[in-house]
Amino acid sequence: MQPPPPAQPPSPTSSNHASGSQPFKKPKYARGSKEDIRRKERANAKRAVARLNSKRAAPYGDYVVKPRLVNKHVRPAAAVDVKFDSMKLRHMKSAYTGGRLKGSPKRVYSLDELVGDGSAFKFRLETWDGR
Repeated sequence: MQPPPPAQPPSPTSSNHASGSQPFKKPKYARGSKEDIRRKERANAKRAVARLNSKRAAPYGDYVVKPRLVNKHVRPAAAVDVKFDSMKLRHMKSAYTGGRLKGSPKRVYSLDELVGDGSAFKFRLETWDGR
């Protein structure tokens, strides 16, 4: 008895369902139909919205802000007008340095002047053991 001949792989043009290939599946919508065009336009619009949201979240530096948080909190927020000009503040290289008020005292007080019954500020001394 002779061994059976080796199995030939199915050719791509044959539609033999017994060989394990999937049958041709008809698309849900016909190409160029109204439904197909509407589906593609909707997908394109969703991608455009996603691009716009990611573009709006980009100005916040290296920190990635979720677009829904920007839309929920930042976009509807209204600017508040204040009479505060930060350009007039004294600045150093590392931070802002607070200036003294015009009516503030210009001298350093000793502990005895700050604490006690006769002090002008009426502070009391609390001892602390450092723990």
